[in-house]
Amino acid sequence: MWLKKEFLIFATLFYCFWLVDGCYEGERAALMSFKSLLTDPSNRLYSWKGKNCCSWKGIKCSSSGHVVVVDLWNPHPIEVKININKEVVSNSKNTSDFALRGTISPLLFTLDRIQHLDLSYNNFMFSKYLLRYRT
Repeated sequence: MWLKKEFLIFATLFYCFWLVDGCYEGERAALMSFKSLLTDPSNRLYSWKGKNCCSWKGIKCSSSGHVVVVDLWNPHPIEVKININKEVVSNSKNTSDFALRGTISPLLFTLDRIQHLDLSYNNFMFSKYLLRYRT
């Protein structure tokens, strides 16, 4: 029983800190969990595939391979408005198509090396985690 607990602790630490192709597997998994809860109408997360999350659009890593920047702000913030029913609306037909929509995964907060996190002007209205963080 004691050996089993030590193995589980080791396996968990190994998983979280295992560097794969320039990206730690645990950090990649946290980002993929975040992506899985989003709707991306403008396909801004198209590059989020493969094992090297350091090469994904909106993600930057330190020289040691840890995710330090998640920068996914809406590139058209002035054109997006929220109506009284908390729905994204806009002045034209296509501008709300730039906002990411959905829920922020709690696994995003396991990225403990983050220095810059910007999710502003997207639609996370039903998420418990609304934030904009910079160190």
